[in-house]
Amino acid sequence: MFKQYFEGKRVLVTGVGRGIGRNIAIRLSSYGAHVTGVSKTQEFLASLKSECPEIEIIAVDLEDWDATRNALETLEPFDYLINNAAILTPGLFMDITPTKFNQIMSVNVAACINVGQVVARGMEKANIAGSIVNISSICSSSAYPASSLYCLSKATLDMLTKLMAVELGPKKIRVNSVNPVGIYTDMLEKFYESLAKEEGVEVAEYLEKLHARVPLKSFEMEMNDIVNAVLFMLSPSSPHIHGEMLFVDGGIRHT
Repeated sequence: MFKQYFEGKRVLVTGVGRGIGRNIAIRLSSYGAHVTGVSKTQEFLASLKSECPEIEIIAVDLEDWDATRNALETLEPFDYLINNAAILTPGLFMDITPTKFNQIMSVNVAACINVGQVVARGMEKANIAGSIVNISSICSSSAYPASSLYCLSKATLDMLTKLMAVELGPKKIRVNSVNPVGIYTDMLEKFYESLAKEEGVEVAEYLEKLHARVPLKSFEMEMNDIVNAVLFMLSPSSPHIHGEMLFVDGGIRHT
């Protein structure tokens, strides 16, 4: 379905070590895209390279603004960008500290700004009608207990997506976000544990209650559901969708 759009194209994906980013990178590579993946964890990058040797890997800590620029500015221009890297640190509003705030915002927001600027400049210089997708979350529109900073960072990212769309649209660069519900990846395990603890229940019971809220009465969300949504928003399949948030959550945010 999407191969025709990505074959031979250059794509940058951040946060490819595991989870959504890894699956996006592998899928795009299978379509013949020239994928460059960014992560700070050498172990995860080595695993990805072993599974998919065609993917070019870059080890850099996205919290480091200058190191990230130095790693990316020498690369050839990209046709597509997926800003996926994020950290999820459980915590209450009353427990926020400057250190915690700066850490999560530096990855979940500032890194998207930094990488987005580098890639957008390359697109503009090469006259590429490109596309950018920021990976957000349903937490951007709903306040979840024990996840104050994460919700704040993703709400900020949604506004960043709109601002990028307004500024980059005239340069023929589309910008959107995909806001998925949290499928059970490694990163979300501790998050769900924190939410369950706040309600005084076991994780299994918390997830059962969560699933019961889904209007579709189905919560069998798979990684491919999210990857497909990202590729749709990224590709020319959505030529007039710009500055939008695509929620992939079964409608749970409406309950």
